[in-house]
Amino acid sequence: MVWFIIPSLSFQAADGLVKVQVALGNIASKRERVKILYKKIEDLIKYLDPQYIDRMAVPDAMKLQFILAEEQFILSQVALLEQANNLQLFLDSAHIKGSENQASDCCLSHKTNRIPHRLLSAYRIQSPETGCRLPAIVFITKKNRNLCAPPNAPWALGLMKKLDGKKGQSTVVRTEKQPHAKGAKHRKQRKPKN
Repeated sequence: MVWFIIPSLSFQAADGLVKVQVALGNIASKRERVKILYKKIEDLIKYLDPQYIDRMAVPDAMKLQFILAEEQFILSQVALLEQANNLQLFLDSAHIKGSENQASDCCLSHKTNRIPHRLLSAYRIQSPETGCRLPAIVFITKKNRNLCAPPNAPWALGLMKKLDGKKGQSTVVRTEKQPHAKGAKHRKQRKPKN
């Protein structure tokens, strides 16, 4: 009986040894793959380094090709700069200087929601006569921001009346074109006494 047990144990041991050998082979191959991946990561980091490009030797012929490829772009930029230089005379004209950047103060759309009265300090009227295309009431907040309202909205007209009624003074801001310093705040005008 002992004789039959030993061969089955030897088969089991041999089978176990084969499994261990296969597992060790897999581990070794995985280790080699991991080494290859680490090497590729190191190469990738090297290529992404901006100083690596500086160390690369680029032949003069290739540098010349780069410059010639950009020649048309450079010539178009030169033409644009010459056009801007030729327009400088017009940009310095009295007509352009007299407009004093009015378009940047114009409303391009109206606020449809009601504006709380407590936020406002003044208003001005915007119309084509002031150099803006869209007619509007421009409410100026206490933080010196402009909020645009439709000129025919009842709530906007009510806000104008409330602002006019504050302490007997008008809060209308002058709308005629006058040169003013950049960043200058809107000034209140007093109502003329009758």
